[in-house]
Amino acid sequence: MVLLDADNDLNVYLIATSHNGFAQQIVVSSFIDTGEDRSYFYGGTGPITFDVTAAEIDLSSLGVPDGEFVDQVRLFTEGPSNDPLGIGVVQTIGPPVPTVSQWGLS
Repeated sequence: MVLLDADNDLNVYLIATSHNGFAQQIVVSSFIDTGEDRSYFYGGTGPITFDVTAAEIDLSSLGVPDGEFVDQVRLFTEGPSNDPLGIGVVQTIGPPVPTVSQWGLS
């Protein structure tokens, strides 16, 4: 999985999955710069441009065995400010994902 975030501060998250009834959590912070930027109006001013950052989440770190699936993810914010943009799949099981001619987030 990947967590995407508008990186303007520390942005620490707690992640848990339905695999084990959300019993096990891990701490995640997005720090990988995706090369994408997004502009937002923040605090009554703007637009202000922030890097879109990512955190790769290995499901095995949440106790999910190879080949098992997760149907729900819980995302909790930890700290005074968080800016989540979304959570999604990095890798799929099955046929290869079609090649994308232009990379980017939308």
